[in-house]
Amino acid sequence: MKNEDYRVVNFLERDKIANITLIESIKHNHAETIYRDHECVLIYDIPSRTMLLSSKSMSSVVKALQALKEPADFLVIQKEYWKYVAKTFELEKSAEYYQAVYDSKKIHLVNDGEHYQLLKEDDMLLAEKYYQTQNKQYLYARILNSSLWMCSVENKIVGFVGKHDDGSIGMLQVLPECRGLGYGKKLLRFITKVYLEREETPYSQISCSNEGSIYLHKNIGYSLSADTVVWLTT
Repeated sequence: MKNEDYRVVNFLERDKIANITLIESIKHNHAETIYRDHECVLIYDIPSRTMLLSSKSMSSVVKALQALKEPADFLVIQKEYWKYVAKTFELEKSAEYYQAVYDSKKIHLVNDGEHYQLLKEDDMLLAEKYYQTQNKQYLYARILNSSLWMCSVENKIVGFVGKHDDGSIGMLQVLPECRGLGYGKKLLRFITKVYLEREETPYSQISCSNEGSIYLHKNIGYSLSADTVVWLTT
């Protein structure tokens, strides 16, 4: 990172869990800084094509948005600002999430016969058959980006887990007939270990209404943000 990036990250790490998406984008050189002052950071995350905004004051939010020439999808960290951002660029609120961060450097895996396979281009038809989604294009893109794993037991597919284009853990899905058997926890532990082995910070964004996922993350040691963040779409 450049010296300027270190200063921005130091500012954001005052609330690391809430700001983890911005921090990881900068650390992995995926960010273009649009605006910053002593109270606010606005960056553009290139892989996800999303504006990431964190601010301590409305006055800084106003200045930051003035630096933008056209609307874009937004992740607003402090949700008290989302309505102003949405009104300014005529955006729609699409989701509200907790940020979840795994801060330990180790995680224990217990393998009961699970086999994890990183999916490749030749596996697209297989993924399309078993992975439930209406956004096939995004599914294909994650596979081509080497960011989706499949878990099987005795040659039977039980679930999937992956990495979103913004760097967060996601796409965790257990096949209906395999639910309630602990595979969700195993998949989350596995992908957490993948991040740690790559010296990346494991983090997720969990829907505020998904009590099962909130419990799952807490159960294996993730810490959640005190408040939710808001996604806005064009």
